[in-house]
Amino acid sequence: MSETATSETATQPTSSAVAGAPDGAPPWQRVVGMALLLAALLGVTYGGSLQNDFVLDDDILVTENPNVTDIDGLYRSWTTTEQLDYWPLTYSSLWLEWRAFGLDPTGYHVVSLLLQLLSSLLLWLVLLRLKIPGAAVVALLFAVHPVNVESVAWVVQRKNTLAMVFFLLAVWAYVRDGAEGTRDGTLAALVFFVAALLAKTSVVMLPVVLVAATWWQRGRLTRRDLVRAAPFFVVALGFGLLTLWFQHHRVIGWNLVRSDSLLSRIIGATWAVWFYLGKALAPLDLKVVVPRWELDPGAPLHYAPGLL
Repeated sequence: MSETATSETATQPTSSAVAGAPDGAPPWQRVVGMALLLAALLGVTYGGSLQNDFVLDDDILVTENPNVTDIDGLYRSWTTTEQLDYWPLTYSSLWLEWRAFGLDPTGYHVVSLLLQLLSSLLLWLVLLRLKIPGAAVVALLFAVHPVNVESVAWVVQRKNTLAMVFFLLAVWAYVRDGAEGTRDGTLAALVFFVAALLAKTSVVMLPVVLVAATWWQRGRLTRRDLVRAAPFFVVALGFGLLTLWFQHHRVIGWNLVRSDSLLSRIIGATWAVWFYLGKALAPLDLKVVVPRWELDPGAPLHYAPGLL
């Protein structure tokens, strides 16, 4: 009698698995429901952006960019240094869309909106995997947060929406690997990380996020955890150096780089942390271009953000 009961119990899925508990993947019905909710919210919020035209430097990077409009532009984006930054995956996306939409901006905006939908859904899945409370609320807020409007509603910011998808795929694969004790996820995460870097190299900080996620999952870090993350740091360093070369030789040039001292730049970095956190919590007075800060290493109050 007891053996039969034990056998039957072992073959039945637990209630948490059926419900799609945070420690596992949610059932597909729940994923579809969340996707539909996000789609409705994004449609209401960004529906008007589908009528937006090309603006500002969309002409330089899209409509008048030979690497987007020319048939051999796809090849040149990957194999030359003609572009202002080495983001060949982003230019490949725009190259394909140029074939499909040409000078009609609506199609580009639809793709950006779909990428934002995918990112919001992936963020939800990542937070569920990390067992962070309020995952759905965070994902819904991220979907329509004002600081994301520029990325979603401006064609040339495809680099942001595309890179974010691969960034979150890398995090999801990595934390899933850590939770289940496999290695396939780590390799997948590395591939997704490279893809994100090829879309926009601002994602070089991903290795720090992965280490933090590992600590969150286990409550500690071991030498094995650091060894596991090491390839991500190496790749980030390589792409970071590549970006520095492009920034100095193709984008801004030495004549436009600020001549501030190293200490001033460190102070600026500490200010930036609080500046972006402040905009996330209170997205007021948002600007496309933020005026430069006047940083004074001799002013004691300028060190306050860093000390905090």
